[in-house]
Order: sequence, then structure tokens, then C-alpha cells
Amino acid sequence: MPHIAHAFRWLRRRRCIYSFWPAELIRLSLDASGLRHLFDEAGLISAENSRYGKSFHDLLLHTAVQIGVAPSKCVVVEHSAAGVAAAVAVGMTAVGFVGGTHANMNLSEQLMKAGAAATVADMRLLRRTLDRIQGDYVANGI
Repeated sequence: MPHIAHAFRWLRRRRCIYSFWPAELIRLSLDASGLRHLFDEAGLISAENSRYGKSFHDLLLHTAVQIGVAPSKCVVVEHSAAGVAAAVAVGMTAVGFVGGTHANMNLSEQLMKAGAAATVADMRLLRRTLDRIQGDYVANGI
């Protein structure tokens, strides 16, 4: 995700990264991208460590428990319609990310239809978007 470090420099609330990847791969990816310093160890959430199971819903609930934040206070930055829909289904606010190489011309519309409160194509615009949204933030970058 381009500009993720910029997006998180100002963010003083709890933040984490969740993934279906094994925890070691999350760490390696963050190390390789120079982003590891943005997340404390408790904020690296892997489905392999979830007692709730391995669906999007379960992983999102596990993430909220791990960081000690009620789902209704979480904001998820997500790049897939399935992830947005799961976040909304468990009571979280979702912001769709449409600026990566995964994005097609209809992605913003798809994420909004899935329940995203907003979409951003440039992570430098995340702060402005989140200024409109109250709560603690859960960030997905993998």
C-alpha cells in the first residue's frame, strides 16, 4: 500500500494488522516493507492464532478482542468486498482501499455496495476520511 507509513504517522490510536497469513509471514512482510515499527507485537493478528476460526468474521472479532476494543469502535481499512461486508456484519466501520494494484475500475462501487462508509485511493487521504469517522482503528495492509 503506497503511503501507508504517511497515513499512520499521525494516528495515535490503537492500530493493528490482521491477515490470514501465518504470523511469521506478516512479520517478514512488514520487515521487508519497512513498516514493522508501525505495529506493536500485540497488533500483529494472524488467523493461525485465532480461537474463533478462520473466516473473515471470526478474524475480525479475534482482532478486536486482541487489541481490547469493542467492534463498534473499530474502523477497518479493507481492499476487498468480502472484507468490507464482514467488517460491517460484525459491527465495525469499513473504509475501502482502492489505490492498489488489485483495484479495477468498479472496485470503489463494489466496496460501497458491500457497506464501506467511504473509499480512499491514496492513503495520504486516510486522515481526512477518518476525521469524519469516530472510533479506534483496525488497519489491514496485507
